[in-house]
Amino acid sequence: MVWFAVICILITIKLFNCLLIARCKSKVCLVGKTALITGGNSGLGHQLAKELACRGCSVIIADKVDARRTVEDLIKETHNPKISHRIVDFGSFASVQKFAENLKNDIDQLDILCNNAGTGILTNDLTEDGVQSMMQINYFSHFLLTHLLLDLLLKSTQGRIVHTSSMAAYLEDLSEENLSFRTYSYKTPLCLAAYGNSKLALAIMSKILSEKLRDTRITSNCLHPGIVKTKIYGCTFSNKIVTGYLLWVWAMLFGKNIEEGVQTMLNLACADELETISGEFFMECRSVLQPSKVYDKKFCTAIWNLSEKYVNLQESEKIEAVINRSIGYQTALQLASKMWTILIADKYELEDTKHEIITRTANCKIFTYYLDLGCFSSVRTFANSIKKEHKKIDVLINNAGIFKALEETTVDNLNPIWQINHLGPFLLTVLLADLLKRAAPSRVIFMASSGAFFHTLDRNTIPDLRSRDASNILEPARTYYNSKLYNMIVCKELSQKMGKHNVTSNCLHPGMTNSGLLLNGFNLQCFRPIAHKLVSLFTQVKI
Repeated sequence: MVWFAVICILITIKLFNCLLIARCKSKVCLVGKTALITGGNSGLGHQLAKELACRGCSVIIADKVDARRTVEDLIKETHNPKISHRIVDFGSFASVQKFAENLKNDIDQLDILCNNAGTGILTNDLTEDGVQSMMQINYFSHFLLTHLLLDLLLKSTQGRIVHTSSMAAYLEDLSEENLSFRTYSYKTPLCLAAYGNSKLALAIMSKILSEKLRDTRITSNCLHPGIVKTKIYGCTFSNKIVTGYLLWVWAMLFGKNIEEGVQTMLNLACADELETISGEFFMECRSVLQPSKVYDKKFCTAIWNLSEKYVNLQESEKIEAVINRSIGYQTALQLASKMWTILIADKYELEDTKHEIITRTANCKIFTYYLDLGCFSSVRTFANSIKKEHKKIDVLINNAGIFKALEETTVDNLNPIWQINHLGPFLLTVLLADLLKRAAPSRVIFMASSGAFFHTLDRNTIPDLRSRDASNILEPARTYYNSKLYNMIVCKELSQKMGKHNVTSNCLHPGMTNSGLLLNGFNLQCFRPIAHKLVSLFTQVKI
């Protein structure tokens, strides 16, 4: 009788689990898209590779194991020849960096990044990079990889980052002190918190990524796939933990098969209805409440900052710097390829950018300078340095600009949009006028915008360049348009004053370009899906 009751309970649990399983309903074609799946040689990663390949997607499998046999089998099964593999060891930052560098040389853009690779094997040994192996494989290496591939994701019309987290993220003891290492006893269930810590860190990473990338077309979400019959439970079992044995038994009895387990991941990778959803935690294709620490902004920021430190992230690799490359970076790259001497000025660290341009163009005449257009003192210091080091300037491109400012005012007590977009470039042009005259015939180019035609200025009234109306959701866009109109006015006046010195002055509208700038103007979160869709439809993909 007891055995009969036990069997009935087990059958009930199994049926209940089956009823809860959700499936991806999206049938979208992914021809022309490129996906990178870490840990794609087996388990959920392998199944996801198959599902995406069936939809016509180009799939790149990144794994420590040689996946040539896997690729051959997938091509044979899906009839999709655009499946390849790359070897990368997520237990080594050097391996991740080399992998990312090679990938950027081989592909033009990346549409889907699935941070899926992981391990359930816990050891107290440190990797060659000085962090605990489980945390490095499950979290740190994916943190680094995502930053290194951000350039490729920004080129996509709709990039998606999908992180395989776990319900274990709710059962953690993560702190700033134990982020990189903590000694665990294998004989207690507490050691499973190490796995939970790595998955919570992924959830925190996903949340902050969504915030930092909110003004781009890239979304970031994480998921718990459910308890799936994969090798990871065998790995936990191999640690000889009592809790590990119980998890393995539960997975074998009630766990999903691989095809069922991949559904939430697949949904996040391709469903149209999720193209503007970011920063969420999904189970069974539905957004759920995240672990409590994900909502602690101070804690999440501390974890993020420490992560940047542990992976030795360079300034030029940080999200803000990568996003701000856009048109200016591409212009420098194109001119450098023509063997011009290039002077690049920005407020972000530029050494890695300089090295990248030199590597790609074989042009060593690349010079970088610090310049904050939101500070007149910085502009004057920069101009003085240029005049001391260079005898002439053939082309001055005033490209830097912002759509929305986080600060209320600059150090000069001015509206940041006005100062960075117009006043800073105006001052710089005046200070460098003599170098332009020496190089005649020379050129001055101002980055304007067709938005100038929608200005709100009165020709009889001088605008207040100090005030900001933070309560007005249209204020950033209006100020941006007004600043661009003033650029056009100054450009016209400059052409008259400098024309006699054989210095031309022109302004341009580059088109609605996929640089992340446009969405900055939308203050209300409810407008973002609409704005995102419009920008996706009408902007150019290539910068």
